[in-house]
Amino acid sequence: VIKGGAAVFQQAMEDTHNAPRSTVDASSFQPHIRKFERKDQPQVEEMFRSGLQGTSTHDDKMRTLQNWFIDLKLSKEEGGDMYDVASYYLESGGDMAARRCFWVAEAANGQILGMVGVKEGSADGVGELVRMSVKPEARGMGLGGRLAGTV
Repeated sequence: VIKGGAAVFQQAMEDTHNAPRSTVDASSFQPHIRKFERKDQPQVEEMFRSGLQGTSTHDDKMRTLQNWFIDLKLSKEEGGDMYDVASYYLESGGDMAARRCFWVAEAANGQILGMVGVKEGSADGVGELVRMSVKPEARGMGLGGRLAGTV
């Protein structure tokens, strides 16, 4: 248990609530949700990193823990899932390929605005939703719900 975890969580929720919202007209805002492609790796990696580092915390221990987690998940040596998303989620081979997937929400200009993954969960076919993130400028228009619904 992380000391002060409730306070850190509350601050993160406030930061999310107060994050800048898009000025795009919601009726014309329809990013395309599609399976991850190798060309998406740099944008997805940056979204993963900035999404976790962007969580405001004044606690040095929490910041250290966030950086450790980011480094772990982006590490080839540690088998981090975000090091090579295509290999981990889409090209696992055998039975695993059917039990993992990763999607991105892409704007018309090619910018990745959101992402979500799913990986094997329990033996009864229940999966675990992972790495869900929506860029702050794309929040408040239902993109998170659309991504979750894709899984």
